Amino acid sequence: MELSPAARRLLALMTDPATEYPAAWPGRAELGPYDLGALLPSAYRGPATPAGTSARFLVEDEARERQPAFTSDSCAELFAALVDGLATRKWADLHLGAASLVRCPDGPPLAALAAPARTLVRFLLEAGRLDQPYALLAVAGLAGCDGRGDDGLDAKVTEAIGAGRGPIGAAELRLLASWDAGHRALFLEALRNRSFGSPPPLPGVWERLADLPGHTAFARAALEAAAARVAAIHAGEIPYRADRAFEASETEALGRAVRPALMRDEEWLPALLTPLLAGIAVAPGSARTLPSQALLYEIARAVEDFPTPEAVTALRAARGAARHAGVPKQLDRMLKRIDRAAADRRSPHPVRSAGGARAGRHQRPRR
Repeated sequence: MELSPAARRLLALMTDPATEYPAAWPGRAELGPYDLGALLPSAYRGPATPAGTSARFLVEDEARERQPAFTSDSCAELFAALVDGLATRKWADLHLGAASLVRCPDGPPLAALAAPARTLVRFLLEAGRLDQPYALLAVAGLAGCDGRGDDGLDAKVTEAIGAGRGPIGAAELRLLASWDAGHRALFLEALRNRSFGSPPPLPGVWERLADLPGHTAFARAALEAAAARVAAIHAGEIPYRADRAFEASETEALGRAVRPALMRDEEWLPALLTPLLAGIAVAPGSARTLPSQALLYEIARAVEDFPTPEAVTALRAARGAARHAGVPKQLDRMLKRIDRAAADRRSPHPVRSAGGARAGRHQRPRR
């Protein structure tokens, strides 16, 4: 795909040391999505001249605010740039690489990406760089796409990043490991903590994530497991430890599980969410603590994203039951935002329900 004149000028600045500062910088509006996708590999490589560095910052800033698009060639070139950067950075922005996989309208060149994926994953595993666990898993999913096999990299990554996860976080990881690289890359779009160089999340990511194989079943099973654990804590079957009912990976996984369920207004959700919120908001006995502030606030953030009447009612009940001095104040602030979000979204926004029918996101279907 031919670059725009503005993109050609920026590419020259980043790749030709003889190119001088332009009299006037290209306007950002002149850059199309495919221009950004084609320029990002050169920006990532880090131009050596001041003019090239300025062009790099312009491209990277624009790609963080808009959606780049990639051809097969620019996607392959980005992975080549990630490999080239290992020598100096001792690291690679795998989130950016994975983002390109779900921004290739004609599909990424899977076979061409397998070799650089193997190089990236081996390097980061050997260096112990596990700071991008889900992106590492996404790129590992590419390693066997050329028919040569992945040399066990997929299993090695799953084992390495699975250490220390609670049962619910481990179950989510097993689900991810069952998906292909494209589905894993789509999952990354739902993460709050993505790399600084990542583009904005794709529109409709929660709708797309909910349609992935096994995700709805996992979401329900995860919330059932969470509700059962909290019930066991209150029954004295599991020792109570304040704010320790769930590992951090489990809290994050439950947040990702509850959002699509709220979005689809799943019929089974209120029966799980109501006792779960009631149980995590107050300690067994008379202690002024609670089993998990983190999960309580994570679910509140999810309800702000996709408010339903039952979820808001359950949150208000949890707020009224909490004995911890700071929790009602925090929930009051969150509930104000939730009320505004619910008011803004009262008009139906069609989404596909679990059974394939269409219903308003914030208008419950007739049952």
